[in-house]
Amino acid sequence: MKKYALALVALVLTFLSSCGGVGKRQSAVNQLERGMTKDQVTALLGAPRNKSVQEDGSETWDFSYMDLLDRHLRVSVTFFNDRVTKYDSHRTDHDHRDNQSPVIVTTPPAIPPQGHIPPATRGRGYIDSRVYEEEARAFELFLEDVRRIPFDDERIGFICSVARRSLFTVEQASRLIAPFRWDEQRLTILEALTPRLRDGYNAFRLIDLFSYGSGKERARQILEANPPIPWDYDPRSMGQMEEQESFEDFVRAVERQTWDKDKINYIRDAAQRNSFTVQQVIRLLKLFTWDNERLPVLEAVAPRIRDGFNTYKLIEYFDFQDAKQKARRILGLTE
Repeated sequence: MKKYALALVALVLTFLSSCGGVGKRQSAVNQLERGMTKDQVTALLGAPRNKSVQEDGSETWDFSYMDLLDRHLRVSVTFFNDRVTKYDSHRTDHDHRDNQSPVIVTTPPAIPPQGHIPPATRGRGYIDSRVYEEEARAFELFLEDVRRIPFDDERIGFICSVARRSLFTVEQASRLIAPFRWDEQRLTILEALTPRLRDGYNAFRLIDLFSYGSGKERARQILEANPPIPWDYDPRSMGQMEEQESFEDFVRAVERQTWDKDKINYIRDAAQRNSFTVQQVIRLLKLFTWDNERLPVLEAVAPRIRDGFNTYKLIEYFDFQDAKQKARRILGLTE
């Protein structure tokens, strides 16, 4: 009998050890961070129970743990481009002694997706229910275009030119800087992005991207020379258009104008109190036939574009090289 009891104890201990215990797994969950790789997550949590892939390319891993005390822990981790963008955990502890209600422990919400700032600070502008998601995807598309450029010098030049007409979060800046191997390359990009950081009070985190003391010191000097942009300043979103007027309503109002000159003036007036996405600007440019009509439209809305890192895509909507060059100057893509 004693031999069986010892075997049973050994079996229980083996089971608890294999499960790791919910408490031990919760400690591992607490070490999760946004930006981790899949290998790092696997090292912490083991293999997922389920995997799912969404249409936007993001992938979600689901983990589930249970121990002999009937404690349950469920974890969901979302990856984009093989990096953690979001994670949640749900833990339930059942206390059979007094039948108390389950205790639910949830990790703090992740930082909002890239490209987002709190709605209260955004102003009005032509924002519909899809804009927040579109802006998050817009940066990912820009990042893909950066990655497709074969040479480092060209990639750096592209990032610096786009930075003149956009704002970035510290996380976005980190994702642009980190792939480069040398501190000198990273410093060049940091210098271009720092004046355009929307959450500059977090910029000190970028110092850790530099390998050597001299690089870290130069990065610190660049950041100190550029005070953070106040939250109430954002050239994309200072508009005051009535909320009930959607962008589609605005386009129909432009189309009702009789002459092209009147359409251009109508857009100019709206641009004084609104902001636009690149896709919305494309819609406006397509309302006109000739480059000499599109250029004044672009000039009116260019300072009001929200996703400035995609403005280079507007160049293709002009027919002639002279107009394309003028469009680049309007967008700040050339000196």
